[in-house]
Amino acid sequence: MKIPRIDIGKELLSKVIRLALCLAAVMTVYVLILKYRLTAAYVGLYVVTGLVCCAVAVLTRGFSKKKLCEDDLPQGLCREEIEKRLASAEKKREIGVKLGYLLVPLAAVIMFDIVWVCFFS
Repeated sequence: MKIPRIDIGKELLSKVIRLALCLAAVMTVYVLILKYRLTAAYVGLYVVTGLVCCAVAVLTRGFSKKKLCEDDLPQGLCREEIEKRLASAEKKREIGVKLGYLLVPLAAVIMFDIVWVCFFS
């Protein structure tokens, strides 16, 4: 009997590494903000998190994984316009997914900060 090999894949591994690097970078910035008591940067961290969240929501069409298809577009568009809009939607979705790698660590740092302030201060 052959034991099935568990293969996580290069794509998943690269996503995990990218997410870990983003988390390390954001956490480093957060620690520096706390160490030097930079109040404006501390507030800016919350503002940036909100802006990135809004950008991801808009670019991914409400955090949707479904790709835009021709049926979702208004009727009466010429073929060139349909292709142009589909290509634009795909580019926006890719940008939104890449921003998601920044949003997750930012949200994790914000949650860590809230828990730290509420329970340990």
